[in-house]
Formats: sequence, structure tokens, C-alpha cells
Amino acid sequence: ATEILRTEFAPELSSGDLKGISADTGMAVLAVVREGVRKLSGLGTRLLNTLTREGVEVLGLSDGASEATVAVVVNDQDIIRALQLVHDSVIKSSPVK
Repeated sequence: ATEILRTEFAPELSSGDLKGISADTGMAVLAVVREGVRKLSGLGTRLLNTLTREGVEVLGLSDGASEATVAVVVNDQDIIRALQLVHDSVIKSSPVK
């Protein structure tokens, strides 16, 4: 995958607009998928606050790529805890109607 990205972004790498491309391992993506999820006011912030307050390091957050998905990236070893926290604090408090 990194070679494909290096080929695709070769002009930007050559010009210095992009400094490099690398791959990291040991991460997991947790996504909340629900129709209209972006209409839930402050959901991304709530996810971030809940996880960090409980000691789960959030490496990335995406709440603009889809109308139906909000996602966070966490360390592999934190994924089960993150899933439990998101379920308890976000899913239970915003039931599907």
C-alpha cells in the first residue's frame, strides 16, 4: 500500500510538498455507523472526551467523511476498552428512534 501511495504522490514527494509516506502498525479503527449520525450534536467531541478521560489514547478522529459514520483510531491494545466505553457512553445515551 505504501508503494502505491508513493507512486501516486511522487510529484508532491519530489517537490517537497509532502515529506514522506510511511505505514504504522498496531492501530485499530472504531466506527459508529448510524443513519444521521452527523446530526447528533457534538458526537465526535463526546467520543474524544469519553475515551481520553478513561485513558484511551485517540490517534485519529474522522467525523466529516460520511453522513453515517464517525470513527476513531486507537492503539490495538485499547480497542476492546474503547468499544465498551463508546457503547456505554454514546450508544446507550443516543438510542435509535
